[in-house]
Amino acid sequence: GDPMKGPLARVGAAAVLLTAFALAFGREARADDGGTSSTFALIMGSNVSVDANLPPLKYADDDAATYLDLFRVLGARTYLLSRLDDNTRRLHAQAAAEALEPKRAAFEQAVAQITADVTRARDRQVDTVLYIVYAGHGNVRDGEGYVTLEDMRITGGDLARIVASIPATRVHIIVDACASYYLAYSRGPGGERRPLSGFQDSSQLASDPRVGLLLSTSSARESHEWDGFQAGVFSHEVRSGLYGAADADGDGRVSYREIASFIGRANCAIP
Repeated sequence: GDPMKGPLARVGAAAVLLTAFALAFGREARADDGGTSSTFALIMGSNVSVDANLPPLKYADDDAATYLDLFRVLGARTYLLSRLDDNTRRLHAQAAAEALEPKRAAFEQAVAQITADVTRARDRQVDTVLYIVYAGHGNVRDGEGYVTLEDMRITGGDLARIVASIPATRVHIIVDACASYYLAYSRGPGGERRPLSGFQDSSQLASDPRVGLLLSTSSARESHEWDGFQAGVFSHEVRSGLYGAADADGDGRVSYREIASFIGRANCAIP
């Protein structure tokens, strides 16, 4: 793998192995980055899409709140965009206190703040790792995949321009949404497989040596959310892996190869 991308995460605790729907993964990377770095995480979870024809999801807000818990364990400075429902607010008081609306104004505010924070760290010669995490609706328009907040769409090109403006040493992008890779139409039940241009096809993202991608895909007839997890299945598996279950060699780090193998093994028995 490319050493610039580094391990996906350093981990502490172990987690249980899981089973879920069939999923796919993004690029593979493995490196020993050594030393210390400052970690930042932009976490977005939106049950409601700007596309009015898409039904609301149930657990994208729960995913956002539990990703906040994970990245706090990893020592990250976090920025959270999500509209938490009453149940999620009761379970995740810290997320409820911090969450901004998953809308354009808050998104632009968070990106500006992250850019300033990462730039300050760079100017102090501190290595930085940025995670951009999304859970919610994906869709496709004019052959291009995108994810949505309540009042805006974010395409792969948009994401590439944002990443290019933030001088992080390494960037990890985790997306749990349909159309995040190249095969799906809806994150919820239903949908059909079709080729499309998604995040991985953005020439800017693909050519940026700092960037690694961990992307879900959708099944044609199965839901990507599960009441038993109260979460998106892919997000639940990713978090479990980053808490330690995917650390196959026990070195305290999770590489892209390890998380891909973990998710693949968790789902290998599912048709």
